Amino acid sequence: MFKRTFTSLIIIAAFQVYIIHCAVQGPPSGGPIDTIPPAVIETSPSDGETMVPVDSDFLITFSESMDRTTVESALFISPAPESEYQYSWKGNRLKISFSEPLNPAEWDRTYVIRIGSSVKDRHNVALGTTFTSAFSTGETIDSGVITGRVFSDKEGEDIKGSANAIIWAYNLDETSDPNPLFAEGSYITQADGEGNFQLTHLGGGTYRVFAITNDDNDVSFSITADRIGMPPGDISLDVGEESDPLKFKPVSIDTLPPRLYLLETPDRNHILLHFDTPVDKHSLASQNFRILQFPEGNEVSNAVKAYYYIETSENNVSLYIDALTPDTEYQLIIDYIRDIHGDQLSNYGDSTTVFICSSNEDTAKFFLDTISPADSTTNIPVYTPVAFTFNQPVDITLLGEHFQLVDSLGKQILGRFKPLSPAVYHFIPDKSLNPLMTYHVKLQPDSIESVEGKPLHLQQSEYTFKTMDISRTGALIGNILAVGDSIRSPVIVSIKPKGAA
Repeated sequence: MFKRTFTSLIIIAAFQVYIIHCAVQGPPSGGPIDTIPPAVIETSPSDGETMVPVDSDFLITFSESMDRTTVESALFISPAPESEYQYSWKGNRLKISFSEPLNPAEWDRTYVIRIGSSVKDRHNVALGTTFTSAFSTGETIDSGVITGRVFSDKEGEDIKGSANAIIWAYNLDETSDPNPLFAEGSYITQADGEGNFQLTHLGGGTYRVFAITNDDNDVSFSITADRIGMPPGDISLDVGEESDPLKFKPVSIDTLPPRLYLLETPDRNHILLHFDTPVDKHSLASQNFRILQFPEGNEVSNAVKAYYYIETSENNVSLYIDALTPDTEYQLIIDYIRDIHGDQLSNYGDSTTVFICSSNEDTAKFFLDTISPADSTTNIPVYTPVAFTFNQPVDITLLGEHFQLVDSLGKQILGRFKPLSPAVYHFIPDKSLNPLMTYHVKLQPDSIESVEGKPLHLQQSEYTFKTMDISRTGALIGNILAVGDSIRSPVIVSIKPKGAA
């Protein structure tokens, strides 16, 4: 009895050891890691279906269980329905139900369901490409297309795409002045991981397109969290037409007002203002600057005689004064100024400062900083203006009276002066210049003065340039129309033969 029991114990113990030994051979088998992207396997209405009732629900069936939050945040219906809608899930199937019929007043309309490339399944595998399905409540489906790519604005990533950016398009026939801050686009899609996108099934019309980086993972546009970009113009599509590819480089929008952080008085006739952001020179005016006696508060009448925008430093503005007493305290108040982003100087503490008028004499001379075309240059286009940049504001009346542009035959060229700032003027001829002609720019320095009454100092009083032979060249003539007061960056126009890639 004892022997049999002992033998049984040995057998049981050995069997248990064998089981434990087998169990520690490796991790339990759970199958391979899921790397297969999910897919949409069925939609209702189906892709390309027509005459769909306006009171239909939408059904979308996926190939596997989805992360429902990512789906609902990246599902777009274009154009956006007027009525509210809600999501309900049953397994892999999503149902979209509407509180009211789809825009019943427009019964013949194409609708597009897009599911963005960023949606994921339960194993965190992304869809990878945007899914699109279109149907129509009428007899036909629109087929216009807008394509493009969104590029990153991050340093060193100029050629990289901005992944998963949101694309908004507004039909200007329906919304004349769209603002992404207040309303989403009627047509929405999401760029893929390389920044490429397609807006398909568009009707004929004019569209304004925006790209939003979606930095806060929210479909809406947040001016503080997201970056935004738009092409240089609106897109006009004929029925069934595909646009040329668009290119976007979204940037952050500056919402902070400018701030005056430093005031200098280099001499008794000048005040140099330093702002923390580039100033819009079109917002400058002498009457926007007031000077008060301090601490009495009495305003000095017509204290600021002139101003000029310092071209080499867009953050700085110089004021010309001649009615202040040296070594006396004054207070400067700026009533209005804005930066290049359109933000206005609004905080009182950032727009006023107390200073002491300098007793230093003004010894700076008035001179011509640059002239274009430069002296003795050749091959100048016949539509070129003559550009003058002075180091201080010039008396434009005297400049106009004592300047001449003369051709090699002695004929004076008529035209007008266009101010770019008080110190920068362009002379624009009334007619294009003659080709292969030498022109002479003549100035009378003893008769030209700055607004401060300083005579003009010149190294030479005559400059020449020669125009090009236009018979051997082509020409592209037109106007650049800009929204806003100015264009800060150079505008580059390129042309290519018709039909070229």
